[in-house]
Amino acid sequence: MPFDRSNRLARYLLGVIAAIGTLSLACVVQAGEKPLSSGIMIAGNSLIARTTCLIFNIGTKPVTISSAAVFVGPEGQNVPPDSDSCLPAPLSPNTACGFNGGSGGVYGGGNAFVKKGSLKNLRGACRLTSDSGVVVQILPMQ
Repeated sequence: MPFDRSNRLARYLLGVIAAIGTLSLACVVQAGEKPLSSGIMIAGNSLIARTTCLIFNIGTKPVTISSAAVFVGPEGQNVPPDSDSCLPAPLSPNTACGFNGGSGGVYGGGNAFVKKGSLKNLRGACRLTSDSGVVVQILPMQ
């Protein structure tokens, strides 16, 4: 069977579906934790270097983030970030924290889990940056 454009598109879509399924399985929430996630960002055929996520507490009470992870690579793995200013201290009102990590493929995203406090006063976004430093995609965390 010749390798034509329709086969490439089908393989690409199957890869995306597999990555989404893996992300949903990898993001198991512990009892009492609330997830804050960007979802999956895809950059076509670019080699992705970094996923960076920022979380802002616009509320009047602190929020405790229990863990953070970066979604990386074509295998769809959640891995600990390379750097993380969200842990272990609570995120005070009117402050922000962030985490980032490298990626080995065309997918990226971020997940954080709130152990104490409300999600309604958190705002966040993750961005996918190419190896040359160009921002490829930005998604809100919800």
